[in-house]
Amino acid sequence: VVKDLTLSVDENDLVFSVVCTGIPEDATGYNAELTARPYAKFTVDGSQFTVYGAAASHSMKQVAQSVKDAGGTAYAANKDLIDNIIAA
Repeated sequence: VVKDLTLSVDENDLVFSVVCTGIPEDATGYNAELTARPYAKFTVDGSQFTVYGAAASHSMKQVAQSVKDAGGTAYAANKDLIDNIIAA
């Protein structure tokens, strides 16, 4: 299940997050790669077009390891969850 959550909008940027639910909370889910590809739809002088960015694929385990490696407050605030994902 995917849900689009708009976080902020200003004159230059639209920032949003997408939440995926129903991913198994075990090694299968943590090792599964999720792929995201940004895009923007525009209309200029009545013509519509879409611009695509590069796709990126990462597993929850890869992201958890990156957060742990970076340290800081993000890791400290979520240490138990991150360490559990990495250990799975």
